Amino acid sequence: MGIWTGPGLWLARAAHADLVGVDFSPVAMAQARQRAATYAMKGKARFVVNDLTTTGLPHASMSAVVSIDALQYAHDRAAAVEEARRILRPGGRPVVTDWHPLSPGDPRLPKRHRHSDWPAVLHAAGFTTVECHARPAWTETYLRTYRVALHLGDLGPDTALIALQSEARRCLPTAHLLHRVAATAVSG
Repeated sequence: MGIWTGPGLWLARAAHADLVGVDFSPVAMAQARQRAATYAMKGKARFVVNDLTTTGLPHASMSAVVSIDALQYAHDRAAAVEEARRILRPGGRPVVTDWHPLSPGDPRLPKRHRHSDWPAVLHAAGFTTVECHARPAWTETYLRTYRVALHLGDLGPDTALIALQSEARRCLPTAHLLHRVAATAVSG
């Protein structure tokens, strides 16, 4: 659910699991279908164009839901997490990565990060055994990636690098106000 195609495909292959990727972008899903062959996941991965709040997936059909920095962009985070709970089997696990503010409500942060609190959102949706972990090394690795991308400069029409550099320019000025988190829980 909302997983980047590279990490999602890698994770599914490593776990010997089937993958259903969900994204609102038909272009992203077409690219994901092409990448599935690269990851030897052809026939084990399918991709759905839909919203994170209404995936169209059957009730209790998934063992796990992984969101790598995607749920923060849902127009209604609570509805997206409730949709994750709906499609999870009992005992299924969501994993959410994102950024949490060091000082909740800090007006210097983008709105989507000011009040991020994934444990509260997961609890409110009825998940149990909610855990949230933050490690300084996660944050530093992410920021180092941004700095390296900017240091590379203009390498031509590499759209992935251009997008990463744009993201770095947007995110680095407030990065010291956030820490990287991974939240997990269990569906009842």
